[in-house]
Amino acid sequence: PMQLHLLYVQARDFITTGSHPTTRSEARDLAALQCQVVHGTYNPDKHKPGFLELKDFLPVVYRKDKNIEKDIQAEWRKLASMSEVNGKYRYVQLCRSLKTWGITTFEVQYLPEPKNKKTKDPKKG
Repeated sequence: PMQLHLLYVQARDFITTGSHPTTRSEARDLAALQCQVVHGTYNPDKHKPGFLELKDFLPVVYRKDKNIEKDIQAEWRKLASMSEVNGKYRYVQLCRSLKTWGITTFEVQYLPEPKNKKTKDPKKG
């Protein structure tokens, strides 16, 4: 499933960089699926609060939320025994259901013309 892996990596990067805006609950669910893919089944003895490097799992807008890691771990617990391939598949499926999926955005700057500049007549050159 190399194609699935490549789709997963691309989708993960779009989410964590904020290219595709998500709600808090979507970001939490995606982070929990990513935890399952990367770390396997949740183990409360091993995966204590502070274990996750949030920058690898969440868009910037949700990284400072004090309760987000606890919420991610609660969702992660529900994914017990899910295989890596199934986790990647569900991650990609959830990304495809986002309203912004498939949209390409560009950053644009508008530079107004100087007020003192004389306008040229295009006919005169």
